[in-house]
Amino acid sequence: MTAMSTPMPVPLPTSEATRLGPPDADEVIALTYGVLSAIEPATGHRGFQEVLVSAAFEAMTGHAIDTTDRPTISAEEFAAGLADRNEAFRIRILQTMILGALVLRPIPPEVAARVEAFARAISVDDGMLAVARRFASGQLGLAAFDFQRNGYTADWSPERARALHAQHDWVHVLADYGSKVESELEVFAFIARANDDPRGFSLLAMVVSLFETGYLATGAGLFESFPGRLSRDGMAVRVADALRRGALTHGLDGAPDVDFLAIDWFALADQPVDELRKRCNVVPKSTHALTAGAVGPWEPGGISEYQYAHAAAAAEASGASYDAYGATP
Repeated sequence: MTAMSTPMPVPLPTSEATRLGPPDADEVIALTYGVLSAIEPATGHRGFQEVLVSAAFEAMTGHAIDTTDRPTISAEEFAAGLADRNEAFRIRILQTMILGALVLRPIPPEVAARVEAFARAISVDDGMLAVARRFASGQLGLAAFDFQRNGYTADWSPERARALHAQHDWVHVLADYGSKVESELEVFAFIARANDDPRGFSLLAMVVSLFETGYLATGAGLFESFPGRLSRDGMAVRVADALRRGALTHGLDGAPDVDFLAIDWFALADQPVDELRKRCNVVPKSTHALTAGAVGPWEPGGISEYQYAHAAAAAEASGASYDAYGATP
């Protein structure tokens, strides 16, 4: 990578000049090359970065991009290509950059600085930039604080925070994801992308920092660190498909934005899950994701060995027979 200069920000377009349609193949190529240029360590890409970013763009746009002999794109060139894209589009692209940076441990300081330079060039920001900068400088405690200050749950009441566990369990059922750690990555990718509030991305950043790099020891009062799960075979495709499925959902009332952690699921508990999926436009998993190992909560592989054994022991202690309804480790 060449030395970085301070790019001139490309302002947001007027409403009349904004292009709102989906990106074509040429734009997806430019986006993929630019994101990979922003997150490339001095020693060259780690293979998983390319796999993850490419999978995300393919799932979200339908265009598969060959990154062989990829050119390096400067922040200025990248920003020029986004000149007619609005703030929401630019933020989603920046979040893809941040996601690609967060899978590095350690995050080289030059990568964190370059992503910030690209963010300035496209005139947007995201609270998780501060987290990436903290990780890059080894300030893990302050990074955890930045998650709380800049993330999705920053303005939650204590009561709502305590309800997070139950709320996200309902989404496992709605979106048809199992309960292993790998499925937690899918669930939070689904939830994060369904929400038009950009802070929702912090949920995905959190589970990546728990379940891939181990930058976080605990998260959301629910989870403990269990690194190395996202980079397992097939997981990039599974998480990318979860992003796609989340983006296609809408609210129960048809509104395009939906916060699945804010729905009163107990009030809907008597409704058939298939009906709720239709109301929220929860589309089926892709063939690619299924081939990669995506499973539901009542399928083989949908439950961990610990969960299976714990439930079986609890049933035995109460004198009941244990029925996992098809779920096996």
